[in-house]
Amino acid sequence: MELLKLDIKRIILTLVIINFYNTSMAQTKGVIIDIETLSPIPFVSIHTKGLNIRGTIGNEYGEYSINFKYDTVYFSHINYELLPLTKHSKCDTIFMTPIVHIMPDVVITVQNNKWIEKLLKQFVKEKSKNYHTEDQILNYSFDIKSLSDSSGYAFSSNGYLISPEYSKKEGYLICPITNLIKYKDKTAGKDFMQLRRSLYNNFIKDFDYGFIKKHIFSLTEYNCTLNKNLLKFSFKSKKGEENEGYIIIDTLKNVIIEFEQVSGTNYNINSNTSSLARFVGEKKGFRYTVWKTLIRGKYSLFDNSYHLAECRYQLFRQNEYKRGKGLFFTNIESVLNISRLNMKSDILRDNVWLKLPNPYSISIIVSKETRLAEEALERTPAKYELF
Repeated sequence: MELLKLDIKRIILTLVIINFYNTSMAQTKGVIIDIETLSPIPFVSIHTKGLNIRGTIGNEYGEYSINFKYDTVYFSHINYELLPLTKHSKCDTIFMTPIVHIMPDVVITVQNNKWIEKLLKQFVKEKSKNYHTEDQILNYSFDIKSLSDSSGYAFSSNGYLISPEYSKKEGYLICPITNLIKYKDKTAGKDFMQLRRSLYNNFIKDFDYGFIKKHIFSLTEYNCTLNKNLLKFSFKSKKGEENEGYIIIDTLKNVIIEFEQVSGTNYNINSNTSSLARFVGEKKGFRYTVWKTLIRGKYSLFDNSYHLAECRYQLFRQNEYKRGKGLFFTNIESVLNISRLNMKSDILRDNVWLKLPNPYSISIIVSKETRLAEEALERTPAKYELF
């Protein structure tokens, strides 16, 4: 009888332990919603902080699932305020507050009209006269956060930037004054690649006659009380590729002052990788399953010409290794702000300027010039903080 009682106690204790374990490891599931529009927010980063960072990401429908232990987890998105959630919170719907307010579309009024095409072609014809007409020394501040399935990383850089004249072959020059790396230790380097993407892939460069030909443009009405000369056009790829967005154009000055571009997997793979890189990757069992980007930028008049003033960038990329044996994701969010520099007299003379080479996503061969420029950027001093 005593043995039977002891066995029953052991069974009960085992059941209690199993129940506790299952409860502590139970998934937190739900959906992430914009508190103003009540629409789902895609690809939200969800992560802990500290040395052993854990993370996941919401899907394109705003749905999320957390299957790791946490005391506090953080919901992060480039366009929304950082939102903490404790393990004691009992909610499956997460509301995030936007920090970027998109001008609401009201109705599509005109599509594929000849005057739209004429206006856009006139913009292309005159953009070299309106953008980067001379070298400009400007202030810059850059922040990037990166979350993968295995780690978290953040990098910020502030300093001076030379935005080159449109017709020059030379690219951007940079003078970093402060660099800050947030990581679990001091092994991480400086991430200037995304800064390079924000500057060189700045939409205006790619907005040419070919871009106009490949996309459908529609005039979109929206509330604009500050400037009656502004028109907003949405665009979408004619081929069915996921490449769409909008532009806001000042018809009086014939300049694009704001844009947004959302690109899907096939478009990004074809635009950012070479056929050789794809062939080598596939031979090794590597392929991209998801590659989504959102880029939003604004241009401002600095002295006599327009330059990029703000760029917000989000990338979500998921790759598969050896046919499903490994599935990994990376989510990158970055913000670049550029502003006018008031005191320029001693900047060029008293500071060391470094080349900012053109960016690349996947490349089999990197030129010696690019490699040396990247090494020089990596040698710039930086402070470290635990992420």
